[in-house]
Amino acid sequence: MFEHLLLEKPLPVIGLFAVVGLILLFQNRRRTDQRLLVMGVGLLVAASAVYGLAATVKTQRESLAEQTDNLVKWATPKTMEQFRDLFLPHAILVGPDGVTWMQLKEMFATLETASKKYGLRKQSVRQIHLKVNQRGIGRSFLAVRTTLQISGQPVNTEWMIT
Repeated sequence: MFEHLLLEKPLPVIGLFAVVGLILLFQNRRRTDQRLLVMGVGLLVAASAVYGLAATVKTQRESLAEQTDNLVKWATPKTMEQFRDLFLPHAILVGPDGVTWMQLKEMFATLETASKKYGLRKQSVRQIHLKVNQRGIGRSFLAVRTTLQISGQPVNTEWMIT
């Protein structure tokens, strides 16, 4: 929760710190209490620090989102070599129940065979969902619509990539 608020979506925290800091600074103009000045400046500095931290640190979720976006960009037919470059060597394809279906090498062989045999007319990603567990393992859930040249009918599939 804190990682999400401070590093991924920091605008509410930055806004809160900045607004409260400015209110304290304006209140200090009416009074001569140095504590208000120190707290106001401290909150403005904290808002700047949160912004700097969010701009420089990349979380696992942001990294997973970037990798998934790259995968989605690849969803239209291109070369198999470009597709291979998207995956880490230890990536696996798992079923809806979490059971491993294929290792990376087997997945590429199956995709190459299927694309040569059936031909791909059109492919689009309909939905993306990302999740990172406590051990730092990311999962990308993709809902894909594929139309093959042989049948012309769209097929809806769901992929979970770990």
